[in-house]
Amino acid sequence: MLRPAVRPLGLSLVAGVLMAITFPLGQPLPFDNGDGFWVAGWFCLAPLMVASARCRTLRSAAALGLAAGLTAYTMVLCWIFPFLQTWAKLSVPEAAGVGGLLILYVSSYTALFCTCVSLSSRRWGSAAAYLLAPAAWTGLELTRATLLTGFPWCLLGASQQAAPAAIQVADLTGTYGVSFVLAAGSSVMALAFDRLTGNRPDGRGSGPWIPLFLVLLISASLAYGGWRLRRAGGVDASLEVALIQANVAQADKWDPAQRDLIEADHDTMTREAARRGAGFIVWSESSVPISLTRHPDYARRLESLADETGAEMLLGTVTYDQVGGTMAPFNSAVMVKPREGISGRYDKLHLVPFGEYVPLKKLLFFLAPLVQEASDFQPGKGINLLSARFGPVGSLICYEAIFPELTRRYARAGASLMVNITNDAWYGDTAMPRQHLLLAAMRAVESRRWLLRCANTGISAVVDPAGRITSRSRLNEKTILAAEVAPGQGVTLYAAVGDAFAICCVILTLAALCIPRMFVPRMFRRRLDPAGEHDVR
Repeated sequence: MLRPAVRPLGLSLVAGVLMAITFPLGQPLPFDNGDGFWVAGWFCLAPLMVASARCRTLRSAAALGLAAGLTAYTMVLCWIFPFLQTWAKLSVPEAAGVGGLLILYVSSYTALFCTCVSLSSRRWGSAAAYLLAPAAWTGLELTRATLLTGFPWCLLGASQQAAPAAIQVADLTGTYGVSFVLAAGSSVMALAFDRLTGNRPDGRGSGPWIPLFLVLLISASLAYGGWRLRRAGGVDASLEVALIQANVAQADKWDPAQRDLIEADHDTMTREAARRGAGFIVWSESSVPISLTRHPDYARRLESLADETGAEMLLGTVTYDQVGGTMAPFNSAVMVKPREGISGRYDKLHLVPFGEYVPLKKLLFFLAPLVQEASDFQPGKGINLLSARFGPVGSLICYEAIFPELTRRYARAGASLMVNITNDAWYGDTAMPRQHLLLAAMRAVESRRWLLRCANTGISAVVDPAGRITSRSRLNEKTILAAEVAPGQGVTLYAAVGDAFAICCVILTLAALCIPRMFVPRMFRRRLDPAGEHDVR
């Protein structure tokens, strides 16, 4: 028989693996799970909840959470290591250290989650702790998405893209609401596990009403999802669009010898897409390695291409403007229209730390190879809708697609279509492009808009307002992805009120953990044993 102290650690490691396989995995791991095993999202936190509720001390609960987080996020974010070695030119130990810091940071939120579960279990009993756990998990996801410029990568709710009924509630609560429902599923599993193993949940009020309440909540969410999907079935998609995936290797992107060939490929593919009937054509982020503002002849060629094809074009390019007396680069999306030329420009607002700028550059000088030319990118001043014949377009450049606040702002401003241009070639054949696609797809549900995602090397995709991927390209293929979409209108509840639901989860969690016991009715108080500890067996 295993020693009692080993059991909670085993549960936390199992939870970590389940959390990881919920999302797409791949190189440098020796296996590939496609677009992820989304079913695991419904119970992956249960072992962690059980282990935390049985911990003797808060410190041991935090340690279990850290172990689970390190297991999960080392697998999910393993693509960071080859990126650091290939493009930052870091040695293996240096890449392990830098990547490890990111993984440790993200894992600290799992440690905080376990601490919350353990503390609430000690105060109110394990049944109440399982009831509070979904709010604690959701509140910590919001915190992770906000602090230090935010890193909402692989929020639990985003794992359910392949289960459309599960994600429809995002138009009310954002992805955080989906995470809440999934965590509630884990709470039900934790309660069931305790009862099946003879460890009845302790504390007053630990009868059947808690699992019944959680099951009803999950059922209501799925019923709403089914209703929304039935309503979404009759959308009239009448706008013909095309995404140009030119498949330019990152090593060739800024090679002057490749510049003319890359532009010629985009020109040829655009003409072919227009010949097939596309009236709106999208190129990827930094699609052609020529600055539109520094090379007026390139701008004129783009205008001529729009005139000759009759198609409106949205494309990514590097632009330059005066900032503080010097010319500074911006990562931009521009609209080119027939007979009007370049009619609008959006400059990326949310830059990638250590990818497009270096925070504390003087202290972190050893990371300079990470960014090279991109180290001085400047953020834009605000969102800017790009006007098209069918209506305004909201542009999300690369990493911005994982931040829901930008999509909300676009929806409130009247965007009829969302476009995400990106270049994931930096990450090669890893799971990163597949993870990035799942995260971006949630923006379509939250805003109830079609989302066009054009990636340089893939994965390009068309996502309908219900979050379903209607067409997608393969990774590392040269292709034209054509589709029919429909401009949208209206503002969802989530776009109107923002992260109110997740903020309420933060408030509820803090109240449950901090409210003095004297203000809680006696029937809900947890009767602690003299040592104030739990049995870990």
